[in-house]
Amino acid sequence: MTAGLRPSRRSSAAEAPFTLGEPPPRVHGLLDQLGLWGNLGVNLLGTVAFGVLAVRELDQSFADTYSTAVSVQNLRPRWDRRVLAAAVGATATIGALAFDISDYESFLILIGSLFVPLLGVLVIDYFVVCRGRWDLSEQARPRWRNLLAWALGFIAFQLVNPGAVPWWSGMWGHVNGAVGFTSPSWLGASPFAFVVAALAAWVLSGLTRRGGRPRAGVDAADATIRDHRV
Repeated sequence: MTAGLRPSRRSSAAEAPFTLGEPPPRVHGLLDQLGLWGNLGVNLLGTVAFGVLAVRELDQSFADTYSTAVSVQNLRPRWDRRVLAAAVGATATIGALAFDISDYESFLILIGSLFVPLLGVLVIDYFVVCRGRWDLSEQARPRWRNLLAWALGFIAFQLVNPGAVPWWSGMWGHVNGAVGFTSPSWLGASPFAFVVAALAAWVLSGLTRRGGRPRAGVDAADATIRDHRV
């Protein structure tokens, strides 16, 4: 009688792996007996958990939508921000329903290929070219050379890691073959794109100064400082 009440080391060891990843066999049997009700309960819990995560992400979705609308309004100030926010939200929702979630990693790689070279351009332009002084006034001249450096950094990233979307990676594979570039296994896309964009921004700024064109950020910033001093 007492022997039957003693815990069995063999049975405990046999059920231990199930407790880490899934219910033990006895719980499996109970769920099988419940049938539809057991499946309904599991699905209900999953729905509740998904709902909590969705509510948790509402603030970030709102911030992303609003920031995109404000960015577009910088280019078109007369456009209604509310209409822009509604259009951006609708476009994002349709895109989320239309695209395969398995392509999300490729999407992250794509936006990384935009932000990494952008950082390289901004670092050179702010600390080296403009010496820590940016002209943010309405009279500031556009610095198109930075867009060219940014584009070169984007291309450098794609030559190393174009992602996994077939038509996109295939296109950059043809570009690699056309320019004769083969990425070595040790080369990372992010540092390569950062260095290419930074060097391009530095070289293009030097060519601009040699051509006799003033440095838009530095000269305008100096003029602003002199006006404040007067």
